[in-house]
Formats: sequence, C-alpha cells, structure tokens
Amino acid sequence: MTTTSPTPLSVADLARSLAAEAVSLTARISELRGTLARLDVQMQSVSDALKQLRAAEAEKAPVSPHPCGAP
Repeated sequence: MTTTSPTPLSVADLARSLAAEAVSLTARISELRGTLARLDVQMQSVSDALKQLRAAEAEKAPVSPHPCGAP
C-alpha cells in the first residue's frame, strides 16, 4: 500500500507563510483594540447618561417627613 503525502514545505516557504500569518494576526489585533476603545467610549457615555438620569430622578423624588421613609 503506497500513500502519497503532500510535498513538505521548504524552510523558506514555511517562514514566509508564518510571517504572512503574523502580519494578518497583528492587523486583527489592531482592529480589535480599536473596537474595544470605541466600546469603552460608548460605555462611558451610557454610564454618564445613567448618572444624570439618577440625579434628575433624585431631585424630583418627594422628601418623606418620616426618618424611616414611611408615609
């Protein structure tokens, strides 16, 4: 039984292939970092908006005359 195997890559071909993969991965990492930075800005914006809403609601809430908050 004879099996044929794929031609092995030369060391130079393997190095070129790995270098191309490294460049591709580096580009993807940069893309993901940019996406994370944009998400961070969006999350901070939402957090700030929620704080403003809470502050506005706290100003509108009636103050209870009882110390325990009971009516």
